Amino acid sequence: MAVDNDQFIGFRYQDAGYVTMMSEDWANGVFTWPGCRGFQTTPMDHYMKPFQYQYEHYSPKIMDNMLHKDSCREYHYDIMDYLKNFLKAYPDKPKFSISWISTLSHDYENTLSSSDDYFYHFLKDNQKDFDNSFTFFMGDHGLRFGQVRETHVGEIEDDNPFLFVSVPQHLRKNSTIMQQLKANSKELITHYDIYATLNEIAQVCLQLSFAFIIYTLF
Repeated sequence: MAVDNDQFIGFRYQDAGYVTMMSEDWANGVFTWPGCRGFQTTPMDHYMKPFQYQYEHYSPKIMDNMLHKDSCREYHYDIMDYLKNFLKAYPDKPKFSISWISTLSHDYENTLSSSDDYFYHFLKDNQKDFDNSFTFFMGDHGLRFGQVRETHVGEIEDDNPFLFVSVPQHLRKNSTIMQQLKANSKELITHYDIYATLNEIAQVCLQLSFAFIIYTLF
């Protein structure tokens, strides 16, 4: 079934006046796999799906040669460049974005450490935007195969993926918010809680540059 009439969080932000963007580096997409038909109409103001379909299904060799041949670019650069351009395109408007990265760490846990330097510089270069943002770094679950799954950490991460939250700089001295976040860090947090939090932020409609980044660890 399609999800156009479902409670997609991006619709809440559009209703609140935010400019919206969604990007994925997997053409099938998390709103299609495994039993949905995704969106039948464009769900966000900016949507990377047409590019990803072109890249994966129509002319992958041509596209790969155009984008990555004889370069040190990795696949997650494209989706992060899309996010960076979105952040800079609307300096005076509140923004909401979802960036779902699958290829970087879907199959191999060691690729995360190799990208540390890239993400460090990405966050530093765009620090002004993120200092005025609610930012969520999260996974949907941990690696579910390979030797790492046989370790104690791998077993925990299977159904307990990481979640990091950064609040806007002017709220970091708010003792009530920070105490609640610290208390929540010791509790079981589900995707229902995250949705409720995002929905509340949309209702408040603070004039923020809001970036929501989903970093998948399958």
